[in-house]
Amino acid sequence: MKNATIELPKLDAVRTESTVERIAQRLLDFLLSGAVEPGDRIPSVTRLSAQLGIARSSVREAVKLLESRGVLDVRQSSGCYFKGNDPSALFKTVEWALLFGTKDITEFVEARWHIEMLLVDLAAQRRTEADLAPIRAALDAMRDAASADAFSEADLAFHFAIAEAAHNAVLRDVLRGIRSLTLSWIGRNLSRATTAQVAYIDHVPIFEAIVARDGRAARLAMHEHMIRATQRLVQTMQPDDGAALQERITALAALPASAV
Repeated sequence: MKNATIELPKLDAVRTESTVERIAQRLLDFLLSGAVEPGDRIPSVTRLSAQLGIARSSVREAVKLLESRGVLDVRQSSGCYFKGNDPSALFKTVEWALLFGTKDITEFVEARWHIEMLLVDLAAQRRTEADLAPIRAALDAMRDAASADAFSEADLAFHFAIAEAAHNAVLRDVLRGIRSLTLSWIGRNLSRATTAQVAYIDHVPIFEAIVARDGRAARLAMHEHMIRATQRLVQTMQPDDGAALQERITALAALPASAV
């Protein structure tokens, strides 16, 4: 029933040394478990504090964190509600989990490779004429960028425009969710290992394949771009970390053409 307070199941007490992010993650796990519906009211900070066995101040900060990520709606007069139907919540939650969770660059690169490959294929198949304009504008902005920051923003806009052209909101929001780490990756590529012009050239065949509605060519172009970009990233890393990433990207590069 909407606006009724949801009773959370009994939770084990959270250790006092747990961070606010860990507390928030515990709450988020339950909210996304399917037991809570959008619009449901969750227990008060006082009740959560007693149930988790931690200070109210820590619970309050965890609730604020979830509110900032678009997961909860805190109303001064009536309590705290689950905003499960907020379209921005998915990508914010993905981004938050990546920022506070384990940051394995090798796994991140591999995941982004698969997401980008799928999105560019769908974009080539589904794009409209209107979808092409922002992709072309981002490509032109990369070509004309006067600074690394400007190029990074244009590069990100290019990939986001492709995600929009794929017309799959879930995949689009997953890509948006890794925005912060993607920006870091682009910035490191530009700062030490390559020039903006080289990176710009990588993107041209991707756009051309989307224009031609050639999903196969789009996947191959994105594959080559991701491989080269990751190899440039390896050059900016410490030897041990770079070796692990190089091993993973070598395996991706060795995939047969039929698998790309």
